[in-house]
Amino acid sequence: MTSSARLPVLIFGTTVTALGAMRIFARLGHPVWTHTEPGDVVTLSRYYRPMPLPAGFDPKAPMAVRLESILRSLPMSRAFLLPCTDFWTEAATELPEDLKARFPVCLSPREAIYTLTDKGRLAASMSVLGLP
Repeated sequence: MTSSARLPVLIFGTTVTALGAMRIFARLGHPVWTHTEPGDVVTLSRYYRPMPLPAGFDPKAPMAVRLESILRSLPMSRAFLLPCTDFWTEAATELPEDLKARFPVCLSPREAIYTLTDKGRLAASMSVLGLP
C-alpha cells in the first residue's frame, strides 16, 4: 500500500502522547495532521503538520464545538480520528453520527469515558464496587 492510499490520521492533543502518536503514524506512511497548543513539543517534530482551522474558528468554544467545526471544514472525505487528551476524547464521544461515520475513532462508550475522566465520578463508582 502506498502512502497516498493510507488513511489520513487526525491527532488532537498535546505533549508526549500526541507526539508519539504522530511519529508512529507518520513513520508508517499515513498522512498526519495535528491540532495542538501553540508552542507544544509536538510543534517541534519534523512530522508536525498543523490541522487547518476553519474561518472564524473560536479557540474558546467548548471542545465538542471546536472539534465539530474543525472536522466539518476539512476537505477529506474520511480520516481516522485520534484524540490524545481527556478533553478531546470526551469531545469525540459527542460527535454527530455523520461525523462519526466520516471520521472513525476507537473509543469506549461515552459513559465509560466520562466515568474515567471525572475523578469524583470514578471515586464514587469505585466506592460502590468496594474498591479502594
